[in-house]
Amino acid sequence: METLFSKEKYLVILQIIEEDYSFNLRKAKEFYEAGDFEALHRIVVREQEWLREQGIISEPLSGTGESWHSNGQLSSRGTYVDGKAHGAWEYFNDNGQLWTRGAYEDGERHGVWEYFYDGHPWMRGTFNLGWEHGVWEYFHSNGQIWRRDTYEHGRLIKIED
Repeated sequence: METLFSKEKYLVILQIIEEDYSFNLRKAKEFYEAGDFEALHRIVVREQEWLREQGIISEPLSGTGESWHSNGQLSSRGTYVDGKAHGAWEYFNDNGQLWTRGAYEDGERHGVWEYFYDGHPWMRGTFNLGWEHGVWEYFHSNGQIWRRDTYEHGRLIKIED
């Protein structure tokens, strides 16, 4: 994982949040004290808006972002550019199976997104800068298409059963 701050910068952040403003920031202190800088980095990425509002950081964060379910399984993985999700992202359910994958452009879902249920395709469609656009397909558990919807800039215009 790319490091967005030095360990010294994390220490400054932790000194400023000493008053325990939120659960995630309290956890950040525990991760720092345990030397788990990857977990600390994930919390800082999630809390970056609050950190900017408090004047703790001024630059938008860029780099790899990951989050984890409470059971330790990977929840999401992707990249931030200037504080926004950008490029390929994957999301996993709490048993580690792929749940969703797609891409972001400047923080908006963009391009083909796929959703899965129990490891099988469930639905697939295209976003255009955050709006459903084009044909969306929905699948039976055997992989056969059972429905197609057509969208124009987020507005449903056609349903095919």
